[in-house]
Amino acid sequence: MKKNQIVNAVTFFALLNFIGHSFAEENYNPEQIKTLLSDKKLIIENEKGGLFDMQMNSDFTAHTTAAGGDVGNWRLSEKGFCMTWKKIRANTERCFRVSKDGFNHYIINPDGSKYRIMKFQ
Repeated sequence: MKKNQIVNAVTFFALLNFIGHSFAEENYNPEQIKTLLSDKKLIIENEKGGLFDMQMNSDFTAHTTAAGGDVGNWRLSEKGFCMTWKKIRANTERCFRVSKDGFNHYIINPDGSKYRIMKFQ
């Protein structure tokens, strides 16, 4: 292999490594989640491509248009946040994580499936 080919190969693999680290999934801690999500209307895409909006207020109340509309509460947890809706899941609490992968933000369900946050308003 010639010197130019070696330099090009090293540069190529260094660039791949940089890109891989730049777009690696980053999990947000609870305080980052509070800053990122509080008092913003979120437009969210579910795993089937359906869209709904949700707002998590700084007083830890929430509302959504999902399932015909609902109100609930949320709290910060050790690894993310937990939500309880009056109608959705019949007041049963479910906890989530929030991550960023490249330019996309996701709400991660307990089973690992993801809802993509399409827009923050």
